[in-house]
Amino acid sequence: MAGLGTFGKIVMAAASNPKVRGALQSPKAKQLGGKAVDGAANLAQKAAKGKHQDKIQRARDEALKRLGGRP
Repeated sequence: MAGLGTFGKIVMAAASNPKVRGALQSPKAKQLGGKAVDGAANLAQKAAKGKHQDKIQRARDEALKRLGGRP
């Protein structure tokens, strides 16, 4: 089984591949990333039971901005 360090090296190598970079910038990838961020924010809000909503919303907005999506 590969260690976390090995996994990181594999991810970095894949991220430097132009074909992989292009696929990650596709509209479909951005859409799926946005759905994942929304789902994670909803899960965090449920787990926090109404606390820290402003922090969760800011984190969600920043993640979507970095994905090139909304806000």
